[in-house]
Amino acid sequence: MQKNQSLVLFCLILCTFVLAGCGANIDRTVTFYADERWQADMEVTFPIEAIALFGSLEQFDSEITSEVAKWEGQGAKVSWKSLQEETILIYTFDIEGTGWDLLNEIVFENRAAIDADEENTDQIHFSYFASSDVLSANQNMLTLNGGQIISSNGNPVKSGQVQWVNPSGRVEAVLTAKRGFSFVTILIIGLVLVAIVAGFWFYWQKSNQQKTPASPVSSAPAFCPNCGTQLPPQGKFCPTCGNKL
Repeated sequence: MQKNQSLVLFCLILCTFVLAGCGANIDRTVTFYADERWQADMEVTFPIEAIALFGSLEQFDSEITSEVAKWEGQGAKVSWKSLQEETILIYTFDIEGTGWDLLNEIVFENRAAIDADEENTDQIHFSYFASSDVLSANQNMLTLNGGQIISSNGNPVKSGQVQWVNPSGRVEAVLTAKRGFSFVTILIIGLVLVAIVAGFWFYWQKSNQQKTPASPVSSAPAFCPNCGTQLPPQGKFCPTCGNKL
């Protein structure tokens, strides 16, 4: 293995992609939203001995930190972490941004064409041909998420999702943006929740009223107002004088 002297940092940690010949695996998932908003999740794994091509692990992380700072300066939100499992290094990245050009630079090495359809702006045309570093990976997986996959040369995974595993040629797809919750949707959900809470409160109040014990009937003895004889319970006439009670 020889170090690539023309190595350039692209696609967040593309400095690791050149290690593909040393056993790197690359997994990228990109979700397209309206108004050119996007989110990318990336994971790269490779043998820890490959770090020797770049010096030390600290130098390698420093290169990544420097590149991440550049993208954050362009408006991207980036969080990343590294994990070592025995002899394997795992780098994971969560990136959010706005603008297809920024997405192309960070995730697709500036080798993708991402455009909205001139006649139907809801449709996004995506075309990408990976660099030789990426193509030489042990496993190169790319997943695109959208509202609807209209056409593609990848493998459909589920509604709104298409995937390529070790693509050897051009990756192409036409898809719509994934929609978030609109204000109307949020309002409807809020009203439904309020109705549910109100229903539970009404049921709870009604249950408590049913459980309230009735006032006990007085058990004190009664006497005839005419002759003063003690009356039997629930009697209608006095047993002594016959007075109607």
